[in-house]
Amino acid sequence: NNLYPLFNGEHICIFRMAVTEIRYVNYLAQPVFTHTNVITSQPAIDVNPNRRPIPIATVDWVSTTSTHMIPPSGLDFLRGVTELQIQQTVELDDLLAYVESENRFQVKVPQGETIYVAAESSSKTQRMCCASNRAFQITLFDHSQQEAIRFTRILACTSWLFGCCLQELQVFSDIDMYAGSVIQEWSITAPSFKLINASNTVMFRLIGPKSATTCCGNNYQARFDLKNPECTMNLGNITHTWDNSSSDYNLVITFPTSGEINVTNEMKAVILGAAFLLEYMYFETPKRRGCISWRPC
Repeated sequence: NNLYPLFNGEHICIFRMAVTEIRYVNYLAQPVFTHTNVITSQPAIDVNPNRRPIPIATVDWVSTTSTHMIPPSGLDFLRGVTELQIQQTVELDDLLAYVESENRFQVKVPQGETIYVAAESSSKTQRMCCASNRAFQITLFDHSQQEAIRFTRILACTSWLFGCCLQELQVFSDIDMYAGSVIQEWSITAPSFKLINASNTVMFRLIGPKSATTCCGNNYQARFDLKNPECTMNLGNITHTWDNSSSDYNLVITFPTSGEINVTNEMKAVILGAAFLLEYMYFETPKRRGCISWRPC
């Protein structure tokens, strides 16, 4: 009330003009867009909230030129990789035990670093009765010791005589996202598989030699060609070959490198899953054939 006589009508008018000018200046400071923004890229894949952002030194790596990396997903280790080698780890239990044990593998770049370590989880009953035809879940761990990829195989037959129940392997990423599947196709002559993505679209077909259907075990070299869906062009291959460094047979995966074909990390994981399925179907030498592990000669 004591200050009221100091403000007459002229002062109030000047005060209102000053406030209006400040608001006008703040309005001019706002950015003005004269055109519509166009989104040119899709949002990134969701990152696993349970994944720990652990830095990994990659100074001596062959598969990448980065000096260090904090991968948001385990699939990032497949970026830029053109070849992979699957090598089974032989343990003392595998040599002494009569029943098949859960297998361990190393997934590495040929003459390079180990990218993943794979561990099988399966039922002891199925390992004893079904041998290499057993159902399993294989988990791949990266250098941060976290789950990167997971393969799930159902219990099914491998022979064309049982066309209604053939092999199928599903691939999941570390965020429990379905990446695709490897499905065996009915064929009398040569083994045939179709590789589909998360949208159930056939991206590749895997055609094997006729000799893979025999009972020769893993004592021969075999090559499975990775073709386009129409089977008119070879894009890559999965080869079961002898490795002098490890003195054993290993699987070597050659991914498609054509510039016309964009192979995502998810599809590389599906191709990797196909190699694991071939390892169990044709190349693993079981200690006990099992009651339903018969293969046609």
